[in-house]
Amino acid sequence: MVLAFVIDFDQALTIESFPQENMAQEVNRRGDLSLHIFQKWKDTNIGVVVAPVLAFVMEYPMATLFVTVFAGLSALPIVLFVSFVLYSFIFTLFGFALVEGTLLMIAVSLLSAVIFFVIFVSICITALLILTWSSAALSYSLAQKLQGIICYFFPSLTEILENCSAMGQSRSD
Repeated sequence: MVLAFVIDFDQALTIESFPQENMAQEVNRRGDLSLHIFQKWKDTNIGVVVAPVLAFVMEYPMATLFVTVFAGLSALPIVLFVSFVLYSFIFTLFGFALVEGTLLMIAVSLLSAVIFFVIFVSICITALLILTWSSAALSYSLAQKLQGIICYFFPSLTEILENCSAMGQSRSD
């Protein structure tokens, strides 16, 4: 035997008892969806909980409307708070990524500048060492070698260098 709610618009809510094999025939005869739903829910025991609730809804529709609106409006602050927390978390992550990305770009720029400076200094020191070695190998003094390079690249400075070398020789005398 299965208990089922049959909702007729002419009568109040009634509980009727149907044998298991006659349930499908009764659903077809009355065309009532609530019997079909109750038959689907009988294995999960949801019908036992839903039956008194459905009876209350049918008997007190205004109270049901009040309870539904009250529950919906009571859930509104909770939903707003949870959405605020989630949006704050998301914006915090994006803000952190933005700040960290900026700091990383500054750090990479400074590191590349330092590396460029170190490479430039090492090239200059290497060039000076090569110049010193080649001067010693060709038996020129470093001053004469630098003077030759300056005269080659800056021909207008030749007179200044000649005056400086003449002054250097007069001091040595």
